[in-house]
Amino acid sequence: MQTVSIRKVRQENIDHAVRQALSDLGGLSKFVASGAHVLIKPNLICARDHTTGSTTNPAVVEAIAHCVRDAGAAEVLIGDGSGVGHDTRRVFQTLKYDELACRCGASLVDLNRDAVEMPCPGGTLLQSISVSRTALEADVLMNVPVLKTHTGTVVSLSLKNTKGVLPHSGKRKLHFIGLEQGIVDLNRLVTSHLIVADGTIGQEGQGPVAGEPVALGLIVAGANRVAVDATCCRIMGIRPETVPVMHLASEAGLGPMSAKEITLLGETLSRIRRPFVLPRYDFSPCEGVQLFAGTACSGCVGQVALALRELRLSGELESIQKSLGHINVVYGTNAPIPDAGLEGASLYIGKCQREARDRGSWVPGCPVHLTILEDALRHAAGLPVKNTTWFEVDYE
Repeated sequence: MQTVSIRKVRQENIDHAVRQALSDLGGLSKFVASGAHVLIKPNLICARDHTTGSTTNPAVVEAIAHCVRDAGAAEVLIGDGSGVGHDTRRVFQTLKYDELACRCGASLVDLNRDAVEMPCPGGTLLQSISVSRTALEADVLMNVPVLKTHTGTVVSLSLKNTKGVLPHSGKRKLHFIGLEQGIVDLNRLVTSHLIVADGTIGQEGQGPVAGEPVALGLIVAGANRVAVDATCCRIMGIRPETVPVMHLASEAGLGPMSAKEITLLGETLSRIRRPFVLPRYDFSPCEGVQLFAGTACSGCVGQVALALRELRLSGELESIQKSLGHINVVYGTNAPIPDAGLEGASLYIGKCQREARDRGSWVPGCPVHLTILEDALRHAAGLPVKNTTWFEVDYE
């Protein structure tokens, strides 16, 4: 049996709620020995304030850091590797993590910048991958995700948050070879010893950054990634067995997702469950953009939707359309392409369309990442790209 603590929290009593949750698990000394080197790993995907539900509440991280210091840790590190297209150091500064680190005697580490290539024992898709040396060498890795939905993986919780230990090249690689199984393979290599999930403010809908905030007022803690994530799913009104990464992780022996194998302490699910709005995949394309959708997973559908939305909002899509004219986006298996072919510029998306790479611009990924798709459109239109090596990578 795995134990998971659920505690209600308000912004003014976060320290108390975190300590209460850790006490439910037997106290922090059960996980952090005197003299230990501890890495606290929040979700700092981008420089969006925690009130949006995109990033971890810094007050939760600070409470954990003080607890770790009280437990006698020799070194407290706070680290993450922000998402592709974002600079971790700038995210630290914008979200005032530099000030936070000073207050609690911690050091900040950009996990995008200290990668070492490592084999992945037992990996299904990954044979090796570049991983942060800091994450590998820490005596204790404390995983502090946010409860939020995700257009590519349904939810973003502790299993998904582990992806932040990869440099940008590793993050792209997971998208190219298969995101969900890649996350599971990564979690075989990198172990989270303690999870303290930030449910102060979550995010629903088009997460992990474009959704709507949800004021949950919860802390969810446990020693097992799958058990904590399964509990978070149930809080969010999502059956964990319907989330592919959860099912794959449980099948891989990383932990239980069955409620019968998880002991809950603190709040009961019936009192605090709040169903989250899931990502929407039924979107209308922009004028001048035609979609040819075959049998596609929600990951590619969601990323295509987000990429077009972001480009439209930034005004770039208009410039791209002026250059390319009519744009066709083809994704999924058995896409309904006319026998006469397609007129205008065509993008073929993801592994499902790899065989069509000679017909137009092929965009690798499984699912394709929205930043890569955005760059593919810029590149096709002869405009500057933001990730200059994306089209040189071809992961089988």
